[in-house]
Amino acid sequence: MEKLEGYWMEAQSLCKAVDEHLKETQAQYQTLERKYSKAKRMIKEYQQKELEYLKKEAAQRQAEEDSEASHKEEADNGGKQTDADKVERRRRGGGGGGQQRKRNLRFGSHGLSPIPECTLCDTHNLPCVSSWQLSRQSTRKPDSASPRSISR
Repeated sequence: MEKLEGYWMEAQSLCKAVDEHLKETQAQYQTLERKYSKAKRMIKEYQQKELEYLKKEAAQRQAEEDSEASHKEEADNGGKQTDADKVERRRRGGGGGGQQRKRNLRFGSHGLSPIPECTLCDTHNLPCVSSWQLSRQSTRKPDSASPRSISR
């Protein structure tokens, strides 16, 4: 009978040890289950954000392409309108308007001396400007009300 009681006690202690191990394993399982659920949720959120980002990027790229296309179209149409406007102005203005424009180009807009015509340049579209006139125009004139001139 003592042997049976010893076996019984041994079996109970073994059951307690197994029960404790089972509780530890279940706690670990629950912790891992929570972490797994969180990771799954985070992956879904990341994938959703990635899809939203890709959609925004595609929409932005499409808007940029549309904008570039419209700018190119405007530039193409603008060039055509400019040519058409030039033709229309020539037709309306007759011969006198062109001569006045040519004269204005040669004399410049700053009241400088007349610009000599040159056979090397196309004087109808671009006046020949001598280097001394360019340098004279680019020099800076002192301000009359600048702080430096007042303090001196």
